[in-house]
Amino acid sequence: MSDVEKPEGYVTGRPTKYRTEFCEQVIEWMAQGKSKEYLAAVFKVNIDTIYEWDKVHKEFSDAIGIGTALSFAWWQDMGQENLKEKNFKDGCWAKQMSIRFRKYWRDVKEVSVNSHDDFIKSFTAGLYDKDEE
Repeated sequence: MSDVEKPEGYVTGRPTKYRTEFCEQVIEWMAQGKSKEYLAAVFKVNIDTIYEWDKVHKEFSDAIGIGTALSFAWWQDMGQENLKEKNFKDGCWAKQMSIRFRKYWRDVKEVSVNSHDDFIKSFTAGLYDKDEE
């Protein structure tokens, strides 16, 4: 290692591939229902890089936010437009929604038990007749 002073603004490591013009592309592609993983593929970077740019570059983060809303709308439109189609795979569409938009769209299976006694009664119901006790 050399003790030579580095010029002001000098950064070590590999230069970033980030470009501000990516922001327009993010919005354009996500408006077509594309994902962050798709962005990583077309920008030829690791998905972790997309998440890093989202944290570090405000304009990119804003574009991702707008793009996510547009992508969500695109997927909702696809569901609504195709709902009455005979060959529409609603389960596949719903799964895509729950995977892509976990924060807003989830399949939730709720189980509630009011008390321990209620649980035992419901669990053991039908296992034996009261006459056999």
